[in-house]
Amino acid sequence: MSHAEVLLEYITAPNTRNESNSFYKNGQTLWRKLLEDTEWTHEWLDANDALSNGDANLLLALMLKNEKMPLALRDKLINILESGKFAFILKQLSAGRPKGNTKEFGLEESLDFFHVKEYLRANKKIKLVEFELILNEQYDVSQTYIRKALKTGKEIVASLVNNGHEYSAPTWEELSKKYPQLFEQF
Repeated sequence: MSHAEVLLEYITAPNTRNESNSFYKNGQTLWRKLLEDTEWTHEWLDANDALSNGDANLLLALMLKNEKMPLALRDKLINILESGKFAFILKQLSAGRPKGNTKEFGLEESLDFFHVKEYLRANKKIKLVEFELILNEQYDVSQTYIRKALKTGKEIVASLVNNGHEYSAPTWEELSKKYPQLFEQF
């Protein structure tokens, strides 16, 4: 531990002495008194703590304000930079709207959701918009992905029938076992 770090620890350590101590004057503890005699401010102490935790944002902000940096913190920063333990990495910000959940449904889910939709429209008299809202709440995807999945399921069934393949839709019980969170509302 360097001399600067020892001094920093001594300055920031709380005073454990009682009020009758000669260093305790007008409500100030020893470390507060020592702090007044140095260039340390609460901002620099916060920057030091953040730097110890691997975050240099506050330190850079204070440096850009042309604040006078304490020598102990300057020495600590030099030691970190020379040791190679510090890397400055810029976060790349993207322009435009934030990206949402881009989960696309697979062929099996698309086919199953199509069958659920057809059953609900025939037997429960539920509207397509209501079914899309239920899927949106359960799977947290946009309406575009839901409609794409339903269209894909419809196209799969139409393709099988048009090509002469035998296809039997899954039963309501099979679908309700497979997607219990979807069927809790019915």
